Amino acid sequence: MELAEKLIVFESVLGEEYYVLIQLKTLELLVKEINQNYDVDLGSLKTVFLGIISDEERHRELIEKIRGILESRRQKPATSP
Repeated sequence: MELAEKLIVFESVLGEEYYVLIQLKTLELLVKEINQNYDVDLGSLKTVFLGIISDEERHRELIEKIRGILESRRQKPATSP
């Protein structure tokens, strides 16, 4: 993989992580406002969203492992049976 391709992937991943971080911070502020204004405890939602984020990270890791396996197979010369 060329440097430019790696940088494109890196930028995409970094942008997605930043977007998720902004969403989480926004959600935290909204939960705080709802708790104060309506006396409703939405703190348990944070656990749910953190679980979703964790699942997304594991999904990305699995995709990278699969990509690595496929790359190594592609680089090996094909052997005849």
